[in-house]
This record gives sequence, structure tokens and C-alpha cells, in this order.
Amino acid sequence: MYAANSTARAFGTDPVGQAVQMSFTRIAVSFVSPPLFSALVCTGVIYIIGTAAQPRRIGRGLAFVLLGMILHFTWDDATGLGMGGILTFPVMIGSIVLGFTMLTIAFRRAAPREYEFVRDILAPEVEAGTVTDAEVDGILENKARKAFVKSAPHHTSRRARKHLRRAISTSPTIRGKAADTEAVRHSRSEVERLRVKAG
Repeated sequence: MYAANSTARAFGTDPVGQAVQMSFTRIAVSFVSPPLFSALVCTGVIYIIGTAAQPRRIGRGLAFVLLGMILHFTWDDATGLGMGGILTFPVMIGSIVLGFTMLTIAFRRAAPREYEFVRDILAPEVEAGTVTDAEVDGILENKARKAFVKSAPHHTSRRARKHLRRAISTSPTIRGKAADTEAVRHSRSEVERLRVKAG
């Protein structure tokens, strides 16, 4: 659609060139629009309706929805807002930076509550000695994760600790399958095997 519109705006001159240029442009910016702006709006919707994991915060939700709409406008009309000149690029960069900054803030505000759920889910595994508190911290918090990996005595141990984090974070227990199934038993044995390699 964008390629066809681009060709039409150029009155049919160089249709292949116009279509190729527009296609590459849309692919190049596809990580921003619409995913970034949709993510901001959807974040706002979750705040507005509220969930078991995220209490309702209507004001914050409306702010995120409006921000997503405003940044989508500044992105789409960057040429107009930049007066068709050198300010176009700064308008686009500003939209990206502000959008990702606000999305990061939203994730960081949501993280502590999610961490609580993960700790509650893994509490029986910690009590049983399947995982340790340090290992749980290592899959949740960035600083703890880096410290957990860096404290390994050598390179092989560091790699094993990264695999150990993955094994714990993808455990069937975390996915809510707490029953003593074959998958859960296999996951526990993998955690134990990797712990030995991690030193």
C-alpha cells in the first residue's frame, strides 16, 4: 500500500524505483512504527482496565495511550514538523527516544510486582533446595544477574551459570505447572546438573 501510494504521489514516474525505495524505508523503520507506538497504547490499556498482576491506574493508562498517539503523529508528520528540512531527522529521533524511554519506565514499574509472583511461584522450589535465593535473584534483577554470572570462577562456569538462569526461567514450575510431572522432574535435574558445572 505504501509503495503504491508513493508511486501515485510521484505521478507514476519511476514506479519500480519508488516502490523499492518506499519498501526499504518501511522495513528500515519497522522496529519503531507501529510496534513501539502500539506497545505504548497497549501498556496504557492494561493500566486502564487493570489485571491481577497490574492494578488499575486510569490516569497513568490514559497518559500512555495519549503518548502513543502523539508520538505516532510526530513520527508520521516528521517532515511537516521539521518544516521539510534538517529538523525532520531530530523529530523522528526524538519520537523514538521518548517512546522507548517511556516504555522502559513502564517495564521497570511493572517488574517488582512480577518479581513477587515469580518468587511466590518458586518459593516451594527454594524450600526444597532445588533453587537458591541467589539463583532466583539472578533471573529477576539485572544487577543480581550480572553479579551472579561474574562471580563464577572461570569462563566455563560463567557459561554454565547463564544456562542455569535459562533453565530456571523456562522451568515448567514458573509456567504454572507445579505438579510433579516428568517435565518438572527433568527441569529439576537440569538445574542440578548445570549448578554442578557452574561451580
